[in-house]
Amino acid sequence: MNSTAINLTDYTLPTVLLFGASGLLWLVIYAIVLRDAWKHRFVAIPAFALSANLAYEFLWGFVFRMDMGSALADGSKAYFLLSLCMGAFMVRHGHKQFRSAPLRRHLVPLLLLSTLVWGGVLYFFSPAIDDPAGVSSAALLHLQMSALFLLVPLRLFEQDGKHGLELISPFIGWAKLLATVCLTLACVTHMPERHWVHAVCMLMLAFDVAYLLLHQMLKTSAVPRMDIARRLTSGVKRPVAA
Repeated sequence: MNSTAINLTDYTLPTVLLFGASGLLWLVIYAIVLRDAWKHRFVAIPAFALSANLAYEFLWGFVFRMDMGSALADGSKAYFLLSLCMGAFMVRHGHKQFRSAPLRRHLVPLLLLSTLVWGGVLYFFSPAIDDPAGVSSAALLHLQMSALFLLVPLRLFEQDGKHGLELISPFIGWAKLLATVCLTLACVTHMPERHWVHAVCMLMLAFDVAYLLLHQMLKTSAVPRMDIARRLTSGVKRPVAA
């Protein structure tokens, strides 16, 4: 375990700055999501991505210890606290992300189960094949989150048309993309041998760009909201419950 604030023995300063910039952008995203959840009573981060993040942030904040230095390692504790706050909003408003009545009704126990399952998987996965900073497993979880993020504007557009998209801050999409760019550059420079992590980062970039394009397309589309939502979600056949 590295007890210094920033580990410049195993990491170059540019690499640390890139990792730090990515992490800082996600802290800002979390803060915006919390602000909007309080204001709009809608949580803009995907529900099941949040459950995975909670498991990861707890383990790397309180169980494992990344070797990048205490200043960045303690960031996981800040993420975890913010995720707990988002979880509180998710308990009350998370059902609004879904149209399935059974899923809406049983969302909270399903999220708790998902968090426990992810915790178990990561607890055994990280010591076995993760890197000392936990970046590899973080990239996998971010890939899942980038993919699930695509469903959020679709759900809002399907329910309330263009007005629904106002519940999502436009900054989130650009901040996600910039955070992924920083993470990708850091991974390529610090872990040149982990080609699978580089591939994961490329997929994240593709999903983040797709999110921005989708959000813009929905904002400018003249197609009726249910028609375009049905096309993009493989044929929804009934309106969304409020």
